[in-house]
Amino acid sequence: MIKSEIKSSLLEFARRLLDSPQFREEVEKDRRVLREFIERFPFRKNPSLIDELTPEKLYNPGKSREWFFYFFEFYLRRVGTIAIHGDKPWREACSKIDIFKQLLKLVVDDSKSIHERIDDERWSQLKGWGGDKHCVKKSYSSIIQKNCYPLLRPNC
Repeated sequence: MIKSEIKSSLLEFARRLLDSPQFREEVEKDRRVLREFIERFPFRKNPSLIDELTPEKLYNPGKSREWFFYFFEFYLRRVGTIAIHGDKPWREACSKIDIFKQLLKLVVDDSKSIHERIDDERWSQLKGWGGDKHCVKKSYSSIIQKNCYPLLRPNC
């Protein structure tokens, strides 16, 4: 249980933050970035688009910046920085694209709980996606955006 003085202090901090024009401006920028991501990759609205993913549409460095993981890692950085340390997770998803597609479909399946989507044991079949599952959590929060806002930015 949170002590009442700590709770009051946290609530006061949240009120001041919400009253800050700079904070509201930053939040609006984050929402804009998330909307653009969803417009480009509308998997939740149209899960059949997941079937159209190819390794090149997922990860294609040096060619263009139109691939999924570019947007996921770099474009969405302002709303959820994750440390990848190389491209192992992206290459793994490409090499096991059928498993990745199944799991991406699971992420957008509203009939499943958040726990079922994130903790599915098949994520561990993709090296770099298991463990603490920060890539899975970012994919969930970026794609779903329902009752969830990615708070992975350490400098918020």
